[in-house]
Amino acid sequence: MKFLFYIFIFLLYSISISAQIILKQANTIASEIYADAPYRMKKLDSLGALNGIPIYIVCHDADANNANNKIVEINIRIKNAKDTLFGNPLSFFSYSNTEFNKLFFLGSKDDATFNIQKFDTLSVVKSSSSTLDFIGETSIWIPPLTYLNITKRWWYFAFTIPPEKLIGYDDEVDVSVEFVLDYASDEKTFLRVYRETEDLPSINNWYRGDTHYHTFFTQNTAEYGHPLASTSFFAKQTGLQWLSTTDHSCDFDNYGLNPKSNWNELGSQIQQLNNIDSSFKFIRGIEMSVNNSNGNIVHGLVYPSESNVLSLPYIADAGGDLSGTAINIDMMLDSCSKYNAFCYAAHPFSEGDKLSVTIGGNVWNVNDANFPENGNNHPSIGSVICNDLGNPSDIYSNNTQKVFKDALVGGQLLNLYNTLTNADEFLNPWNAEYSSTTDNFSKLDSNNYMQYLYRYAQNLDAYLFSLKKGIHLKNTSNNTNWKWFQSSGSDAHASFNFSNTDYTFGYVGGITNNAIGRLSTLAYCPNGMGLNGENILKALRNGQTILSDGPIVTFTIENTDATNTIIIGSDTSINFSNYYLKYNLQTTTEFGNFTDLWITAISQDTIINYHLPSFHQGENTLKLDSLISSIFGQIPVNKYIALLLNAKTAKEHTQNPQVFGMNIEKHFCTTNPIWLKNDVATIIAKRNSDNINIFPNPFNSVINLNFVNDNTLKSIEIFDVTGNLQFSSYSFNSNNNSYIIDVSSLIKGVYLMRINLESETIIKRIVKM
Repeated sequence: MKFLFYIFIFLLYSISISAQIILKQANTIASEIYADAPYRMKKLDSLGALNGIPIYIVCHDADANNANNKIVEINIRIKNAKDTLFGNPLSFFSYSNTEFNKLFFLGSKDDATFNIQKFDTLSVVKSSSSTLDFIGETSIWIPPLTYLNITKRWWYFAFTIPPEKLIGYDDEVDVSVEFVLDYASDEKTFLRVYRETEDLPSINNWYRGDTHYHTFFTQNTAEYGHPLASTSFFAKQTGLQWLSTTDHSCDFDNYGLNPKSNWNELGSQIQQLNNIDSSFKFIRGIEMSVNNSNGNIVHGLVYPSESNVLSLPYIADAGGDLSGTAINIDMMLDSCSKYNAFCYAAHPFSEGDKLSVTIGGNVWNVNDANFPENGNNHPSIGSVICNDLGNPSDIYSNNTQKVFKDALVGGQLLNLYNTLTNADEFLNPWNAEYSSTTDNFSKLDSNNYMQYLYRYAQNLDAYLFSLKKGIHLKNTSNNTNWKWFQSSGSDAHASFNFSNTDYTFGYVGGITNNAIGRLSTLAYCPNGMGLNGENILKALRNGQTILSDGPIVTFTIENTDATNTIIIGSDTSINFSNYYLKYNLQTTTEFGNFTDLWITAISQDTIINYHLPSFHQGENTLKLDSLISSIFGQIPVNKYIALLLNAKTAKEHTQNPQVFGMNIEKHFCTTNPIWLKNDVATIIAKRNSDNINIFPNPFNSVINLNFVNDNTLKSIEIFDVTGNLQFSSYSFNSNNNSYIIDVSSLIKGVYLMRINLESETIIKRIVKM
């Protein structure tokens, strides 16, 4: 999300480093070696057998000056998360060589371009006293030690703790990975893995992914990511089905040959992986560093055209951080339009998402006179920093016929999950051994401006005001580009278990429980994801998506006979009285029960949060006209409104709060809007028929309906001249195709009667005397 660079970094470079410096995420001026594992995974396979736990080992910057990466052995220990002590290192001495070698996978291969050293199973042997014993060279110690010397920039592999080693363990398992190094201090990484018996919540045709994730092609002084094959494997372990790589545009000149060749290599690897595994899709996007209207650095997430996924060229200039960039937001969007790509403003508006002042960073500028100006209170929480009325808008179009800028389809409002924090223990944030001298992960207060829902609330404030403006301009001037969408992404950098991206150089920042897929976007793909994620991109471009940190809420608008279904992201003109809002709530034991469900309704004049008094998991149906009347007091006619749904769940951890870092864990999900207009013309346009006689007309208290031919009367609806429903009936007594309707409740006036038959719909003008 942000780069933490500080003036004293230049002083650090002058210090001679002789010891191993280990930081799991934050790059350093020396070498680092660390372990990773999925924060959550399925406990059982499809046949009900235990799954092993995959551990990822990475050595990075082993070519740094004075680096020492002579690996003698790696010891892996496991325990129940609630226990205080680890046992002896796991040993595989009794395994055959074939069985032992099968535990290794995803090993690095020699690559001179990216300075990668090969992982060779011949360099590691079994031992009765350690987990992995390395050979290759011999030290001068007495007795001598064998070790493997890592000299290139990258070296990595994955290792499986096999199921038989996990029998009898709880669902929450702690893993200690100890690195024994020759001529350097030994180091440990502690990981907590939650083994779940259920898949993540799901709904047919909705595919869960991450719109903002950094891979191996993000490499800078503070951040980097894992290789794509490893990312794919561990993303699937956590339950994701797709992922967009959004590596920093400013990093593509930090490695390899040049930005263009690195971009092409990223595309080549993605295409190869997508061809190999149809169950998981990569999409090659990019997080561009660009200048906003005030000349400050902000980020934009650029995605390719769904019609030609791998055709987008490298459109950046590799600048943007300490070096600056010559590209501004409008230039980026012009390039998107040229190649039929599209952009979401990355973490655009909130205090906690502001890019570091060290790089001249800021947020996207709204410039909306109806939104509080910078320095004033947000409608929800905190202070506004995104509405400088003295500078042009970064989101609104200069074209008076359009609302939002071309190719800017939305904002990534939900970014970087962090409900737990630790300021010191960058490799042991859980305090796995419960030491009194070690800091624990602690709950991040909801009033902290970095907390993810605090940041989302501020982003949402600006987003909803922009929707209100879009609706107003659509209603009054028929503007185009009037809809805007929201998305969600973890913004994780190689983090499979926890993240210390913001813990830089061992001096500043903090560790959080953010990880790959902690925040996800679910894309509606009724025809599957597509060979290279084409249908995912289509859903992202059209706002057919849901935002979630676990549970799911989705909804449609459907007519009474289910012949017309309106999905999220759509806009349409309909007769509200003939439609229902159908919503679907899904959660699992992992995320607890639903505690709140509310509709956010936006008109050109107001924003209303309407909490539903009752709800339950699964599918639910609400009459649309009654719902809208309850929310707004009356049904707006011939004017668009927008509806989106939000839900929360709560999971109690009162028995083992230390294992989860809190007593109650809350989760959240929301949808993109559906835009609706109750159009009187839609009602009036229905054809009249000679098949019916209505008398008396004008009437007083009853109306007689007499059909010439046999017909089945399904319902009657009576509207006033403004299109508001005043009367409806769905149960009738018939006598030879004649019906008597009691309408004594209507006041005097002119009405439109909608008569819904099995074969046709008839509209008649009637008058109450």
